[in-house]
Amino acid sequence: MIKIMMALVLLSSNVFAQEFSGCGEYVFKGVLKHDEHSPLKMIYVVNEGTKSQMTFDLIERDDVVKLSLMLDLPSTFKASITKPMNGTKGVLSFPSEIARRVPNPLSKNEIGIAKIKTFKCD
Repeated sequence: MIKIMMALVLLSSNVFAQEFSGCGEYVFKGVLKHDEHSPLKMIYVVNEGTKSQMTFDLIERDDVVKLSLMLDLPSTFKASITKPMNGTKGVLSFPSEIARRVPNPLSKNEIGIAKIKTFKCD
């Protein structure tokens, strides 16, 4: 019985660690960061400093321009994930409804991604 309970606890923690559930439009809540290894030197980080940290490359110059005012600031926006993620790394595109986010450490929905529309991956 103890082994079953331990297995359930371990499986449930893995389920919550990964929030990506296929290609689609998502609401992102995280921070835009400078990164020398990214194609356009910018990444968007969600759940920073946790085991469920996800990083998203920006591959379109227009997307970087749209988000550049939010560099190193907590932010939220809608964007698309059009290709399957590679573990905790992905690519986002077409950001819209960009806004600064006021951190609320008491809210469990303060950071992360939430799917709002599903579509096929490229």
